[in-house]
Amino acid sequence: MKKVSKVLIAYDGTSSDAALTDLGCAGLPMAVDALIVTVADIILPPPDNELPADDEPAVRIPEVERHAKERAERAINEAQAFADLGAKRVKADFPGWNIRSEVRCDSPAWAILEIADRDQSDLIVV
Repeated sequence: MKKVSKVLIAYDGTSSDAALTDLGCAGLPMAVDALIVTVADIILPPPDNELPADDEPAVRIPEVERHAKERAERAINEAQAFADLGAKRVKADFPGWNIRSEVRCDSPAWAILEIADRDQSDLIVV
């Protein structure tokens, strides 16, 4: 059995609190690289300058665009606050662990799997 050295913790500040509590019973080593991930479940459209020339929007509604951008920014800020809170809690419970946090804007399931693959995580905690 492979020794666990990289843990991805998906943290949204709600039911994931129970998972953080249970980490103490998981028999994990004293030295672990842990990544706390919070995903803002939003999809941001690409900037106009990144759209193909033939993909111009038929109608632009500035008020709708402004509202969507403000909503997305709030979601990202909230996700960052949750990620920071989760990282702080894990660091308090496991002071020997190397803790990082990351925020993504995507579908939560896809983002978690993509990050776990990228980082070659040994364990995903949700």
